Amino acid sequence: MNQHSENMNPDLISGRRNAGNFLRLRHLRMLELVADGGSLAAAARVLHLSQPAITKMLQEMEAVFGTVLVTRGARGGRLTAEGEAVLQRLRIALAQFDVALAGDDNDEGRPLLRIGMLPVVSVALLPQIMRNLTRDAPAPRFTVMESNVSGLLDALSTGRIDCIISRPDAEALSKLDGLDVTILPVYEEPLAIACPLAHPFADARRVSTEQLQREQWIVPHAGTDTRRAFDALFVDHGLMPPRPLVESMSFHTNLQMADALGALTVAPQSAVLHYARMGVIHRVGGFPVMPVGEIALIHLATMAGLPALQRFRDAVEAAAQARR
Repeated sequence: MNQHSENMNPDLISGRRNAGNFLRLRHLRMLELVADGGSLAAAARVLHLSQPAITKMLQEMEAVFGTVLVTRGARGGRLTAEGEAVLQRLRIALAQFDVALAGDDNDEGRPLLRIGMLPVVSVALLPQIMRNLTRDAPAPRFTVMESNVSGLLDALSTGRIDCIISRPDAEALSKLDGLDVTILPVYEEPLAIACPLAHPFADARRVSTEQLQREQWIVPHAGTDTRRAFDALFVDHGLMPPRPLVESMSFHTNLQMADALGALTVAPQSAVLHYARMGVIHRVGGFPVMPVGEIALIHLATMAGLPALQRFRDAVEAAAQARR
């Protein structure tokens, strides 16, 4: 992953652009079809081309990019490492082309912005962003995808969405290696503990880790950031993490179940406060904050010029300032 591209040779970039002027959309689709189908023959069938024609297309692409993109053998063909890197960029371009094709004549000048986000973003941050967007002008049209960090980065790296609001987890960000990425920190989202309305912890001024260990728990599955932070709360005090009563990925579901099951749960602090205001649970206080990292707006640097993304980024920055 790169965070800038100023060191790229401008003569090289210009040369590739000129050489690529004769490439057609089929050239770009062809590389994706080889990756998916495992052979030039499979790509030829989908594109309704002869074997010599598809071979010529590949040769033209390799001449433009100055490297071997596909290796061929008895079992078909597969992309080289260079071919995979080229395809990663082409998929983003193809996805943008598909969005343009899907445009509606009735859009009334309101461009489409495809955003992805962690579910916690919808609790407090997203409403503020939307209010900022509509303060002076109509908002763009949106498609919204909710997923975990890995799923969001997959969608961003393949061009299926334009930006994400997520945690910039270093390991997960490896999915964007080779791409120029812009990361705008927004806010820290710690975890908090929630208990049923009539639970003794609801009014307790202080709760010990030993007391928490003896409770029934609803927690996310192992391997998630929240579960790791939850387990660390006990391990750091020399205790075994409690065995969960329920394992569930959705903090919305977990917070709704807590009162009915008489169990505690752990969730993003903004979500716990939201459900506490609704009278669904109580927040448990009197113990250290459990940090899980910052939330950030992440997008490809090549998308920065999109007017809809520029407006969205401004609205995100304003929401971030309001939280500080």
